[in-house]
Amino acid sequence: MRFESDPPKAEANLRAHGVGFAEAVTALEDDCALTREDPAAVDEPRFVTLGLSTLANLLVVVYPHQEPDLSGGSR
Repeated sequence: MRFESDPPKAEANLRAHGVGFAEAVTALEDDCALTREDPAAVDEPRFVTLGLSTLANLLVVVYPHQEPDLSGGSR
């Protein structure tokens, strides 16, 4: 799975929650993580994952699901 950062959002999350993007990704990669659809999502499908980061922090990560671009570029 590939994860993309939105730099302004990542910086805001770091300031507000003390968790960087790289650490949040490790919680998403936790083999024992729990993931559910976000029932509060309105504009786009979102998911909520509860996982343990590699720094041993239990994190709740909320993120949108985006389909991969399989077009291979313009022809």
